[in-house]
Amino acid sequence: MESISILHCADLHLGASFSSLPPSVAAERSNDLLRVFAKIIELCESRKIQLLLIAGDLFDTIQVPEALTDMVKSAFESIPGTFVAIAPGNHDPAVFDSVYRMKDKWPKNVYVFTNGLSYVDLPTMKVRLWGAGFTNIYQDKPISLVSKFSDTDLLNICVIHGDLVSTGASSAYNPITTAMIEESSMDYIALGHIHKRSDICQVGSVFYAYPGSPEGLGFDEKGERGVYVGEVSRGFCDMHFCALNRRTYMDIQVDATGLERQEIIKEIRNMLRLDKVKALDNLIRVYLTGIVTEDSYVSPEYVASALSDVFYFALFDQTELSTQSDSSGHGYTLRNIYIRKMQESINQKPDDETLKLALKLGLRAFSEKVVYKG
Repeated sequence: MESISILHCADLHLGASFSSLPPSVAAERSNDLLRVFAKIIELCESRKIQLLLIAGDLFDTIQVPEALTDMVKSAFESIPGTFVAIAPGNHDPAVFDSVYRMKDKWPKNVYVFTNGLSYVDLPTMKVRLWGAGFTNIYQDKPISLVSKFSDTDLLNICVIHGDLVSTGASSAYNPITTAMIEESSMDYIALGHIHKRSDICQVGSVFYAYPGSPEGLGFDEKGERGVYVGEVSRGFCDMHFCALNRRTYMDIQVDATGLERQEIIKEIRNMLRLDKVKALDNLIRVYLTGIVTEDSYVSPEYVASALSDVFYFALFDQTELSTQSDSSGHGYTLRNIYIRKMQESINQKPDDETLKLALKLGLRAFSEKVVYKG
């Protein structure tokens, strides 16, 4: 049996707003999703991909702006040699007024699975293409992957959005077990929903995988992101990962013990170079740890101004403050009273980060020289 070339992707979330980021950064991140989608289309064209499988959450929401829908349709029209199969997910389910229900408006090379498990035959590829789509944002009853219409003379390929769970476990997002996969008699199952890439797995004679999200959507989606590309035949699967992400989310930890403010900035830059981070391209969180003096306190604004070439930067100060009382005034100076009162409050609420920050800022204010201009 001849093999078929496949590009398997999922969870693009086109149209996501990135509302937790500053507006200018959020707008650029939304554009990054469009860029990675364009790369997928380019790959299909350059590698003459026969089958593009989109395993759910192509869009981030049910109500998709018309301009975005038109752009996606035009992109699919630009690759007429590739058959595109879409299985709507929990973010973009095929509800009654979904863009997926407008079948007459989708290009001829696009097929959308808008109900339970069904199939469409692709005779020229010798493929029976299976799929199922979410019709609501929740799908707690598993969609069956077993059908009496499996054809052993054709490759049986399936695209579906679902949550791979252990036997007996539940999920609100189409729970799928390895037993269900094994019983399906499919040759390859293209999964979506889990944003972390899996290996190409096999149970019985069935191959399956999650490609993960091709562009990270938050700091819980670090590292390289992309799609699976390759060939599938009966009992054969040569799918490999192809990284496509525009930017990377990264966490960096810096020990600030014994460092002055300028030295802390220098150490952050050293860590960026050590991790080979392209600061202009990526989103970085720095966690400051260790024991520092009040003179070493650096505000997020100060660090951000010193690292203005970073695309997105956030600082989390987890340092412990080493305080020394003022020896003058026999301990009754305003500064010493402030230290004592604040430490009493912190001892009562040791997990209150606001109190710890207040102590740092207050002592910083005591150490600054204020010039009065009358």
